[in-house]
Amino acid sequence: MAAERGAWTARLSLRPGDNLGLKVLSLVLALMGWLLARGEQTYQEVVVVPVDYLLPTDLVLLNGTTLPERVVIQVSGSKAALGGMKNQLREGAIQYLVDLEDAEPGRAVHSFRLPPLGMSSVVTLQTVSPAEVELQFDALAKRTLPVQLSVRGSLPTGYVLQSRDIEPGFVTLMGARSELADLQAIPTVPVQLSTRRSSVDQTIALDLSGMHMHPDSATSVQVRLDILEQAGDLQLAEIPVVVADQQRFKVNPSVCTVTLFGPQPVLAELGAESVRGEVVARLDTEEDRRVAASELIWDPARVSDAQPGIVIRIDHARAGEVVVKAVEPAAFAVELLAPPVADGAGAQEGKED
Repeated sequence: MAAERGAWTARLSLRPGDNLGLKVLSLVLALMGWLLARGEQTYQEVVVVPVDYLLPTDLVLLNGTTLPERVVIQVSGSKAALGGMKNQLREGAIQYLVDLEDAEPGRAVHSFRLPPLGMSSVVTLQTVSPAEVELQFDALAKRTLPVQLSVRGSLPTGYVLQSRDIEPGFVTLMGARSELADLQAIPTVPVQLSTRRSSVDQTIALDLSGMHMHPDSATSVQVRLDILEQAGDLQLAEIPVVVADQQRFKVNPSVCTVTLFGPQPVLAELGAESVRGEVVARLDTEEDRRVAASELIWDPARVSDAQPGIVIRIDHARAGEVVVKAVEPAAFAVELLAPPVADGAGAQEGKED
């Protein structure tokens, strides 16, 4: 009995160094299990996935808003799996493909609730926004229609629209059948006339607002507007008539009424302060003054300043485009206010002083 107890005691009394290799192996296996369990822990990420659309070529998209180009999804998986997915997204290997090439006119709905193309099966799709996209299609139609020039406002005073030309006069539109069916003509966007003071030759867009057109449809035309200044008359009263030496001479009458003809925009800028009558005559001798005192007339056929008479002066950059049609009264006289002083008399007065 004593011998058996000694054997059991020997078997249970293990030294610290016994079976060291097995102990180390057990520790390594335990550590690897812990690391493996930690690596399998589930994480969540929010990522953005691009969307690619394959649309039918014989239909027109009627959506009033832009189709979503990206979808935001929440996914879950291991850290390694999510890291791999991010790398795929950077490389463009994951996307939503909306294939509608075989769609028909009417409403179509595509869901984003399924995993996008290229996403690994070890990653789980949790949420998605937007969850779906709705598309409305109409049949593609083609129509050739006349172009109608649309204008807004009126030309400024003194201007007239002489002619207009649209090139081409007819355009071929490609768009939704329902929108083109009742059109008789297609207008341009409005051309504002209130600020136009010269001719127009420019590209003007067609007014396609609210319409869904094919990219190959016509969008603009060339518009030419021939805008001219309109000629007219202007009558100005109380226009002063002056003589160069106003201290010695006086003109009678001293004012007149002038009727002008020319471009209305120029006439609109003229007033009594920019128009005057001038006496053009020699007044040095008694004979000169006698002629001037008898009668000086405004003569529209007068061609030389050497010929005594009345000249109408216009102070304007475009005065050469204005014609004097009439002056009333047409005859004027020059009155001597003080006789000329002789040189000798002036010298004598100086001596007396």
